[in-house]
Amino acid sequence: MYRVGIKSFNSEQHAVEYYGNALVWILKRAVELTPIDTGRLVNSYKIERYGQELNQVRIVNDCEYAIYVHEMDNLHENGQAKFLEYAGWLAMQVFDGLVVSVELDEDYIALYLDDLTHGVDITGKYAEFDNFEFKTSESSGSVTS
Repeated sequence: MYRVGIKSFNSEQHAVEYYGNALVWILKRAVELTPIDTGRLVNSYKIERYGQELNQVRIVNDCEYAIYVHEMDNLHENGQAKFLEYAGWLAMQVFDGLVVSVELDEDYIALYLDDLTHGVDITGKYAEFDNFEFKTSESSGSVTS
């Protein structure tokens, strides 16, 4: 067994695949859900490593108005509020045992995988939307990978 934080994997390779797939999946959903006006916000995502463990990577958007757009419900002609947070919640429905936390800072918004020492755990936040269907530019449908 290979341990990463609180999780056990069959091998290091399995852990790398799990977190890599989760990051790509979340980033894709966040981009689909991010409101687009000039494209600057949606093009400001990056993946950063902040430690040595396999799960110590985060998705960050450091566009200077990211937090404003993320937190405002009534601004969006396309996309939606809470775009990064909601993409993380969707991933928790797809990736067995994944826990996501979101950090909101005046300079950035960030999403962490299986690391509750940063940000706020969103595990139960959207429980009332278990069967929520969302539309993307590619298709519409329920939460699927």
